[in-house]
Amino acid sequence: MGAHELIAIAIAAYAVLQVAAIVVWVLRRPARRAAAATRDRAEARGWAALRRACLRRRAAEEHRATAPTGR
Repeated sequence: MGAHELIAIAIAAYAVLQVAAIVVWVLRRPARRAAAATRDRAEARGWAALRRACLRRRAAEEHRATAPTGR
């Protein structure tokens, strides 16, 4: 086997590896997008919970300020 054949085999093997890498990248892209969406939803839930807690606290403070003292 001559040098030309070895070089051709090496180039072909490299091309196959590149195609495989591209296929893996394309197949994993939806998973990355889904993970980002999950993170966004979790962050939104966290902010919503914080907002609800602040509103509950404000409502409790207003209730205490306006409620009769009971004495």
